Amino acid sequence: MADSFYRLDCLDPKDQNLFNLYSRGPIMEITSTLVHQIFENVADSQPSAVAVEHEGHQISYAQLEASANILANKLIAKGLQPRQRVCLVVSRSIPMVVAILAVLKCGCQYIPLDGGVTPQQSLAHIL
Repeated sequence: MADSFYRLDCLDPKDQNLFNLYSRGPIMEITSTLVHQIFENVADSQPSAVAVEHEGHQISYAQLEASANILANKLIAKGLQPRQRVCLVVSRSIPMVVAILAVLKCGCQYIPLDGGVTPQQSLAHIL
């Protein structure tokens, strides 16, 4: 029964009903196929809304957009080219989300590596 964790029937009927009522957002037309462009649309329409919350800290869509743009421009200035892979050695955090968004804005792929989880020998080999 290990897979029952992922099924709704493990919830009581009241929680199943709540899940069904609130687990779906409004249906929206997709205006782009690129994640960072969709994010930019949300940042433009809801700049003060909370985009990321982690361990009691928050960042708004506008702040996240601005931070990601700054980092993306720095990466491009350092020579990052579209379609390159970028290793992100970070732990879960707001800066991690900024870095992911920045790499996507550069037209690149990110490879997430958690420095606290990935063994040092593996990190050395990858890098």
